Amino acid sequence: MVATQLGWVGFAADIYGKDLHQVDEIQDRIELSTLYRSDPNLFAQRIQSAVAYVKTMDMVDADNVAVVGYCFGGTGVLQYAFLGLNGVQAIVSVHGGLLQVPEASESINPKV
Repeated sequence: MVATQLGWVGFAADIYGKDLHQVDEIQDRIELSTLYRSDPNLFAQRIQSAVAYVKTMDMVDADNVAVVGYCFGGTGVLQYAFLGLNGVQAIVSVHGGLLQVPEASESINPKV
C-alpha cells in the first residue's frame, strides 16, 4: 500500500454511532443529521473523540494528525475549527457548509 509506505493512516469516524443504525426512515435520518448541524459542540465533541482515539494507535504519529471531512463531515470539521479545538495540524473541509457562520474562537490553531 503506497499510503502506508508514505506514513499515511486513514480512519473513518462514525459520528452517528448506534443512533443511526436504529433509524429506517429518511426523515428520521434528516432529523438526526440536523441534531449535529444545530449543536456544534456535540458535533465537534464526536470528532474530538475520534481524534483522541486515532492518536492512541501505535501506527499513528500523534503529533502529525489532520482531519478531513466531505459534505456532512466537512461541516463537522469546520465546526471543530471554529470552536478552536486543537490537537490536529490541519483541517480540510470538502463541500462542507454551515447553516450560519459562527463566531470564531480567539484563535484557530490548525491550518484550515
